[in-house]
Amino acid sequence: MSLTPVEHSNTSANYYQNRRENIAQFISKGNNRILDIGCGAGNFGSFLKQNNYASEVIGIEIDRTAADEALTKLDQVHCADLNRTRISELLIPPTNSFDFVVCADVLEHLIDPWQTLYDLSTHLTPTGKLVASIPNVRHWTVWLPLIMNGKWNYVDAGIMDRTHLRFFTKISIQELFTTAGLDIIELRPLIGGKWKLVDQFSLQLLRDFITVQWVIVGTHKATSI
Repeated sequence: MSLTPVEHSNTSANYYQNRRENIAQFISKGNNRILDIGCGAGNFGSFLKQNNYASEVIGIEIDRTAADEALTKLDQVHCADLNRTRISELLIPPTNSFDFVVCADVLEHLIDPWQTLYDLSTHLTPTGKLVASIPNVRHWTVWLPLIMNGKWNYVDAGIMDRTHLRFFTKISIQELFTTAGLDIIELRPLIGGKWKLVDQFSLQLLRDFITVQWVIVGTHKATSI
């Protein structure tokens, strides 16, 4: 992952068009101010605004081409690399508090996701929520090749995306949030296709190994329920 804002290649263009509508279920509809970290081309934020989840969406995106496109859809977009720029340098008071902060497939790309998450938590409203989706490195497609063949191979996308700098399990994801001073109010697995049946018939005993991503929602300790 580059340490400065970059222009994306044609091969990576589709990555920045991802809408991530499955994350919307963790956001309450209403007149919300939402900060979308890694907003890509702005399609998710645009979806939120068009479907009454938000009155204002501000994005942060490392890729300049994607950020320029997002600016045509969102209220404001900062093109910045959070490995080099602190959140406090981008969000200037007094308009720096959000009802929801979304980190969809972002924290694993950061050198210090613990500090970034803490910084983001300080920009929540008193009842605000921080929503993150994080790949599960305990997935069977990661550990089985490691155990059987000693292979830890990076690929272009997915859990073993070659741009991932940090790797998390369910337990370490929870620790990430509590370290940032957040209470966890929801932790839900994202399981695809036929694996939902496996989860059901195994009585969730295999859940840690078939969950592709965990979606976690945290809030300030004083407002958790």
